[in-house]
Amino acid sequence: MKYYWMFALLFIMASNCDNVVTAQNTHSQIIVETGGNVQFNINSLRKYNDGQELNFWTRLAISFIDTTDLGVATTATWKLQIKANTSVMAGDYGNDLDLDFLVINVDNAGGNNDLGGFIIPGETTLTSDFQTLIEAAPQGDFTDNIIFISYKLGTGADALLGNPSDYYFVDIIFELSKWAD
Repeated sequence: MKYYWMFALLFIMASNCDNVVTAQNTHSQIIVETGGNVQFNINSLRKYNDGQELNFWTRLAISFIDTTDLGVATTATWKLQIKANTSVMAGDYGNDLDLDFLVINVDNAGGNNDLGGFIIPGETTLTSDFQTLIEAAPQGDFTDNIIFISYKLGTGADALLGNPSDYYFVDIIFELSKWAD
C-alpha cells in the first residue's frame, strides 16, 4: 500500500511539470551607461532664478526578453517607471526642497529599436509615486533599447530663488517591468 501512494505522488508531480512548459521566463535589466550621479551646481543668481538643465545626462541601456521554457519568444512588452525614494529632496543642513522642482525628460538614444513612439510625451515632474516614462515597448537586449534622461532643476515657474541654499539630494528609482502580453 505504501508503494501505491508513492506512485500516485510521483504521478501528480509529473503531471504538474507539463504546466511549466508554458511558463514565461522574463529577464529584465537596466544598465546605467553614463550619468549615474546627477549634480546641479546652482552657484549664481541667474541659476537661482532660471534654474539649470542637464540635457542627455543619463544614458540607460535596457534589456527585456520574455520567452517560454522552450525558448520561444512571447509577445510581451515592457514599461519603465520612475519615482523618488523620499517625499522631498533633503538638504545636508536640514532644509527640504519639494520634488516638483526636478523635471525629467526621456529621449530615444539610437538603439536598434526606435523607442520614440513608446516614450510618454512631455516632461515628468518627479514625485514619490511611480510614473510611467515608457510603455508597451518591444523586447530587446542592451543594444536594442537605449534612452537618454535629461533633467531640469528650478526652471520655469519653479524658480529656486527664495529657497535656502543647501546640498540637496534625492535617490531616484527606475523600475522595469512587463507591460502586457
